[in-house]
Amino acid sequence: MNKTVDISLAGMLFHLDEPAYRKLKNYLEHISKSLSPNDDKDEIMNEIEARIAELFSEKISHPQQVINLSQIDEIIEIIGKPEDFSSNDEQSFSKATVKKKLFRDPENSMIGGVAASFAHYLGIDITLMRILFIILLFATHGGFLLIYVLLWILIPKAKTASDFLRMKGENPTVNNIMEQISSDDDSKKKYKGRINEMESSAGNVLLKIFGLLLALISGIVLIGLIISGLTIRPFSGFFMELWDDVFLQSIHFPLGLLTFLILLIAGIPFLILFVLGIKLLLPNTRKISSNFYWITGTIWVLSLIFVSVELLSAASEDFQYAKVYEQKDFYVSNDTLKLKTIPFVGISDEYYTNDDIRLEFKTSSDSLFHVDIIKKTRGAGPSIVKSQAEKIYFPVSLDTIDHSLLIPEQLAYIKNKKIKKYSVDLIIYVPKNKLIKLEGDFSDKYGNDILSMNDIIKNENGTLKINNQKISSQAGMMSVRSGNAKINIGDRGIYIKSKDGKDAEIQIDNKGIRIKTQEDDSVNVEMKIDENGIILKKSKDGK
Repeated sequence: MNKTVDISLAGMLFHLDEPAYRKLKNYLEHISKSLSPNDDKDEIMNEIEARIAELFSEKISHPQQVINLSQIDEIIEIIGKPEDFSSNDEQSFSKATVKKKLFRDPENSMIGGVAASFAHYLGIDITLMRILFIILLFATHGGFLLIYVLLWILIPKAKTASDFLRMKGENPTVNNIMEQISSDDDSKKKYKGRINEMESSAGNVLLKIFGLLLALISGIVLIGLIISGLTIRPFSGFFMELWDDVFLQSIHFPLGLLTFLILLIAGIPFLILFVLGIKLLLPNTRKISSNFYWITGTIWVLSLIFVSVELLSAASEDFQYAKVYEQKDFYVSNDTLKLKTIPFVGISDEYYTNDDIRLEFKTSSDSLFHVDIIKKTRGAGPSIVKSQAEKIYFPVSLDTIDHSLLIPEQLAYIKNKKIKKYSVDLIIYVPKNKLIKLEGDFSDKYGNDILSMNDIIKNENGTLKINNQKISSQAGMMSVRSGNAKINIGDRGIYIKSKDGKDAEIQIDNKGIRIKTQEDDSVNVEMKIDENGIILKKSKDGK
């Protein structure tokens, strides 16, 4: 069993068995004797030792591994023997090429040497690369400056002769190292020293600024994600609104766990960026174990794969949309058309009902009130969704005596397991200078604004207004549904309705605050707060 010897090369500790140590020692002594004092002997030996240390690091898989004699022979073969320096094939030996490595070039730098590094790596003119960088700076409206600073930080600077050789794709043999060092005169070395000192100071300042920004931005994002994870529940109104979408309904996986995995996928990169920012800001902090990066990276990759497979599987399902249009025209002799809601009566047990009805108003092109009834379904199979949409029961009729348009409170449909959603869009076209008065509860059905009982919709020469206020666009309206609770938020206020046991309504708008609920099946309680004060009403059987 060979004895193990510990040596230090270029500030790194290595373990060699005794035969390997003796051969390496003889090799370095042989090189040292072959150099004259005028050849920058000390600098060349330091460069050769640094190159050997680099090759050692490539050969071993862990710090405790012992380097053997055969590995020393391989390294000597790579960097060359002293007798090769004066051989006849010296020229061909020195010109052997290796794969280029990206280093910043301090000898040809104007700011940080980033452009020069890419010029060497790609084999193009440095001036051309600088022009390209300037074009990118203007094309990205200054955004490329951040990328440049990041590249300045991440790309190592060429410091040793081996670095300069590999930057150019030349093999860092002993002979090439000697040529590289001998090509630097005294003035060039002094220039390099000043550049290194200036760049080190500027680099440290930039590193700390960049680290602060990185830690601050990623920390804020992480806090936001954590708060979102704690406050947005899987079955909250936000997710239940998304759950109405057919795509999400096709995901055969618990929504809560899916949400957690999505937050993990978004959060882990920012967690690593936050740790990196802290390390740049405080370089003397305790080193993070590599296991941390392996574990977080593995969790991120597995989460991404799982979510991607699930979403792709859901997207591959053949979901179709169907719309069936029905148009009705009504002549109303009066200038005002009343809108009333009516309950379903006498439908068979095979029908199911829901109140997914959206009401919209548009201006009519003639003197008639027109009604478009759009029955919609979403599910699997084009023929099925079309036939199911046609079967939606939603009768809209006109009471000619009372000048009232009677609209069902709910739509009825025959349930089919392949259909995920049944809904109706109701578009009422109002003639110019005619009115619609609401005498039913449409508060949770209107898609663009919040409606109240006795509201007036008027077509004023082609402009629709609600109570003399111009109808807002759909973008100004947010509607959320969670279970039996509905929330509408629009330009005219906030409307909340719940049917959990007993009906309860809260409406907040420019008319004040109105709260309505039921004590029992026959007693209604209503409280109104406005400029007149507080009014409390209790009625029985709707009276």
